[in-house]
Amino acid sequence: MEQNTLPIEIIVKLAAKTGLYFACVDGDYDKSEQEFIARYLDRLAEVGDVSDVRYMIEHATDVPVSMDELVGETRLLLNSLPTPADRQAVTWALYRFIDKVIHVDGVVREPEREAFETWINSLLT
Repeated sequence: MEQNTLPIEIIVKLAAKTGLYFACVDGDYDKSEQEFIARYLDRLAEVGDVSDVRYMIEHATDVPVSMDELVGETRLLLNSLPTPADRQAVTWALYRFIDKVIHVDGVVREPEREAFETWINSLLT
């Protein structure tokens, strides 16, 4: 993660990156998933430059993201937050975002469900 970046910008970028992972994990990067993540970035672009994440959206199948990378970045972010309430709020926001991404195409496939469980369990340990 970038050092001199505002925490909200880091959260926005991590959420988008996490959403991309879950949108692609089932092998079907559906147009509705892509549009959902793009709309999310459009609404939050005022917090900072998100061009690198937009590039990831446009090239999601070319720029693979691993679960280990997501969990590591999420833990790094959570550990940088000053209070348990802040950590809980960010975790809950990411959880809700992932849930929306995997449901936006109307079908929750087994790879999405398994990845979601892995993500949750990885953060709890």
